[in-house]
Amino acid sequence: MIVVTTPKSAAKGFEGKLTRYVTESGYEEFETERLRVGRNPPAPQSLVLLNLVDHTAHALNVDSLPGIGDDP
Repeated sequence: MIVVTTPKSAAKGFEGKLTRYVTESGYEEFETERLRVGRNPPAPQSLVLLNLVDHTAHALNVDSLPGIGDDP
């Protein structure tokens, strides 16, 4: 099995706050909206090959793949 992992500490992006001006309380209220796209670079990923027979894990190196550094 191949598993793609990302660090837990990777920043996911800025959560915007939506202001609601018409509310029952008469005061403005804020609610969280979707994450802003393109605010942070993509989180780094790593590939791990898991052998389910003997329960071993092997990190896969993708640095030597042709075109891995090219931006399409």
